[in-house]
Amino acid sequence: MLILLCFLLLSNAEFGFRYYFQRVCSNSCGDLQNIHYPFRLKGDPPQCGEKSHELSCEGNRTMLFQPNGTFYVTNISYEEGPFMGMTLIDVGITRSNCRLPSVSLWLKNFTGYNTMLGFSYEYCTFVNCSRKIDDETYRLVPCLSTNSTFIYVTIRYDAASVGVLVQDCRPVVTTAVSDSIPHNEDIFKMLREGFK
Repeated sequence: MLILLCFLLLSNAEFGFRYYFQRVCSNSCGDLQNIHYPFRLKGDPPQCGEKSHELSCEGNRTMLFQPNGTFYVTNISYEEGPFMGMTLIDVGITRSNCRLPSVSLWLKNFTGYNTMLGFSYEYCTFVNCSRKIDDETYRLVPCLSTNSTFIYVTIRYDAASVGVLVQDCRPVVTTAVSDSIPHNEDIFKMLREGFK
């Protein structure tokens, strides 16, 4: 009976703390409203959110600064369990219709966020080839290619297969995408929508 009482008290206390911090520490930046625990904005009081989940608000845009790059945060999901997460967009992608991501993005390298990023993603690798490639898994990117340099994009389902490329091609940059990319889909449109 005592164990049950302790469990109920602790459960209610946890709910109370979570409710308190969501109400008192809720913040917003531009279109992203109700940023709360475990996230926090830079400059929030120490009790608001986890330091390891700190975001920044610059120019009315919510930003995530990581050692491997800078990203816009366009959505935060506060679902319980493994589905809590956020949607990120590489800042280099939003500036142009035909521009490579600014850094290679390996989701395992996100400091403090590896449990917040989705489980359903693939790796999108841009490669530079010295010749035309006749392989349906390689899609030519015409806006980045020239008469002597051919930029292709190829989708890999795991990090281990990213380095397996056809001869005469070398990787340029790799990033994550949330879903499979249909063959006729605009890769840059998909990158501008971000990944979860």
